Amino acid sequence: MVEKLGRAELTYQLGATFKYQQAVINCPDRFRTVLKPRQLGMTTCFAIEALVDAITYDDYIICIVSPTKRQSGRMMQYIKKAFYRLERIYKQKIPTAKFTTEEVYFHHGSEIHSLPNNPAGIEGFDCNHGIIDEAGLFVLTEGERIIDSIVGSLAAKQGRLTVSGRPHGKRGLLWQYWDGSNEKYAPFTHFKYTWKDRAAEDSKYGVEVGRHKKILTKLQFAEVYDAEFIEEGILVFPHALLEPALTLWDKENYIIMHHEGTPQLSRARYVGVDFGRKRNLTEIHVLQKESNGTLRTLMMHTLSKTNFELQKKYIDDLMVRVNPIQMRIDERGMGLPLLDYFENKHGKRVQPLGLKEGASKEKLILQCRNAFADGIIAIPHNDTLYEQLHCFQKDYTDKGNVVYSGKVDETDFMDDKVIALVAAVEAAQSQPFKFGVS
Repeated sequence: MVEKLGRAELTYQLGATFKYQQAVINCPDRFRTVLKPRQLGMTTCFAIEALVDAITYDDYIICIVSPTKRQSGRMMQYIKKAFYRLERIYKQKIPTAKFTTEEVYFHHGSEIHSLPNNPAGIEGFDCNHGIIDEAGLFVLTEGERIIDSIVGSLAAKQGRLTVSGRPHGKRGLLWQYWDGSNEKYAPFTHFKYTWKDRAAEDSKYGVEVGRHKKILTKLQFAEVYDAEFIEEGILVFPHALLEPALTLWDKENYIIMHHEGTPQLSRARYVGVDFGRKRNLTEIHVLQKESNGTLRTLMMHTLSKTNFELQKKYIDDLMVRVNPIQMRIDERGMGLPLLDYFENKHGKRVQPLGLKEGASKEKLILQCRNAFADGIIAIPHNDTLYEQLHCFQKDYTDKGNVVYSGKVDETDFMDDKVIALVAAVEAAQSQPFKFGVS
């Protein structure tokens, strides 16, 4: 269908301009595994490659699988963006038989499907190319079902398979296809890129990564930007604990309340507040207890560079709108005077969190960790919350004492959202059973 530009040149024109993107696109091998850091542009790369192949070849079917519906929808947005750019290059409308948020059909028989994690939905396609995006987010069992479905679809056309993603510990689908200890993965051509590959061609990206390095632990930076499969032994909240909480959120289709919204007051609610000890930043986390016992995020809100009087006003208003059973406040640093104010204003519903003492802090942190382990926590897809939780680690002093902390930069502990969540969990877990409260 495309005659004016060759495949490689067209992908370049549509936005796959980095050398490493072109290296992956121009690889002729049927099986590829791509290990990449955050924000490298590989999702965009695969969207462009899929579009170019679909319009270049007749009767060419591409099936792209992402871990969630949100991510598969984003992939199709990238495809649509490339499609509109293609029309501008050719200065004409390119006809399609159908173009939705999940699929596009061309009149010459080619198709692109961008699907969430659903093996049954994949089995009906005879694919020329199957792409698994963000494969690091697939646990091994569900990832293998996806692979089985795609490989079965590829067999009839001797199609291609691409597995790509950022590492999430030495576990899951991506690790399995990268490790190489099993002979069945030998046919895969491996590509590994780090943040330096993009920084070499994009200086602004390199500067931004330098900023991120200050707020991530060495382990987190190694995983997020150096694309390393790290050992998670010292982490309090490894991926294996956090990912089910995201899956539960997606499964129940929860919606996070806008920070100015007024929810229905039929469920028990609990509030955790962390006042920044050095930074002018306050984090608020509201949990709601569902009928099945799940503690799910109802609301998160950040008060940045807000004076105490405005913070008081906002939290006073929140206590009325949310009507929590209890609010726990981290009383360290600037939290102490505010704790006194809220205790006087709202009575016994407001309690200190109790993070001052080592044994008490360990109990609170492990209580939150156990809530994740028990599968009763549902959190939304919030990159900052997820990264802070995953950065939080257990360490030991020279005297053998246990220390729990997030990354420390030049000014403060970067664990505000973690402590607010820990406080909300403590508010919920410390409550005795009461009839009539769900």
